Amino acid sequence: MKAAKKTREIVKTAVGSFKDLQNVNSTPGKFKPNLVLRAKTTLTRSLQIQWIHGNAEKAEISFFKINTHGTALDPVEQRLLKNRKKAAAIAARAVVRAGRGHRYWSGFDEDVRAKVEATAQEMYEALFEPELSVPVKTLNIPIGGPYSSHNALDLLMDFIEVVEGAFGHEKTIEEAKDDTDGSLTVDVIGRCLRTARRIVGVDAPSLGLDPVVYFYSQTGRFNRDIFLAVVEIFATAEHKHNKAFYFKFTDVRQKLEAFLIALKTLLTQLNIATHSKQRRGMWVKVVNTMIDRFAEGEDVTPEFVMGTAGFTGDVLSKKKISASISDEVKSSVYIKKALENPMLCPVCKGVLSPKSVSYDHKQPKNQGGKGGEENVQLTHPFCNTGYKNKADQLAAKAQEKAVAAE
Repeated sequence: MKAAKKTREIVKTAVGSFKDLQNVNSTPGKFKPNLVLRAKTTLTRSLQIQWIHGNAEKAEISFFKINTHGTALDPVEQRLLKNRKKAAAIAARAVVRAGRGHRYWSGFDEDVRAKVEATAQEMYEALFEPELSVPVKTLNIPIGGPYSSHNALDLLMDFIEVVEGAFGHEKTIEEAKDDTDGSLTVDVIGRCLRTARRIVGVDAPSLGLDPVVYFYSQTGRFNRDIFLAVVEIFATAEHKHNKAFYFKFTDVRQKLEAFLIALKTLLTQLNIATHSKQRRGMWVKVVNTMIDRFAEGEDVTPEFVMGTAGFTGDVLSKKKISASISDEVKSSVYIKKALENPMLCPVCKGVLSPKSVSYDHKQPKNQGGKGGEENVQLTHPFCNTGYKNKADQLAAKAQEKAVAAE
């Protein structure tokens, strides 16, 4: 987003906007000759247009035929264009520009447009802020990986499909029906934002997963497969209103994160060794199995994880090391050192993410606790508002037993 804004500023300064050039062309006597020439050249340049006889459908077929030969249209962009009236495509467009830029949702009523733009901006901030810089020098990095318009659109379409599938809706964009009034788009972004809020943020339901612990390799590379697997796990729990899952997750969080931190290299190699189409399913199985095993008081070993992922033997590959210090090595050194002694939540002992910090009374207000520094601790939002509540814990355990009995 910063690069796009800077580019617009440079174009505005060096070239001028189209509206500016129109003004120059209408009153050339008020402007310098070079600017008049530029306006005239730009506004009178001819464009080659192919006339298509037939209806809009025939014109669309012709468009895609032209743009799949020669310099082919990008597959992600092509998919979005073909499904441009579907809620998922509109939602992805809205989020990738944080609710700004060209309004693909301009045909909706004003109140619907406002909802789309507000939720899209919040979704963008949850996934892609702060901006990632390489090498990694901070634990305050985005849960959605490095931002670029193309990569973000691709990730967002997968994110939306995963969430929609978990909520029992169409599993692919192509299966959905067109959104004529914007209601479907609002619902889609709403479900995605609800899921994202469970993963990151300062709202009460947030478990505040640290992205470095869960979604990045030892060398600072974003692992979209693990990320989408966690999205699927959390979206499934959200759809089923399974609060018991979040309590169980928090119960074992310290052990789970210790394993993820200690064995980042193994997890990366498992990802590489797995076929791309099978990775998300593999990670859903591995993460859920690890949570269940820790909850049952059992140990989780590297061999167990490898077996759950479908591997035996050594999957670690050896890399040649050059004399120069690469960005990956720099990131690896920083991440390893930073995770040796991270800030921990005093409630669950899990790693605290800078994006998801809640301020909690050590002694509750209803027991006379004050708001001074000596009585304040930093926790995950969910640990502060839900996990500490004994009544909520008992209700969650009762729900878990009821689910197990079914």
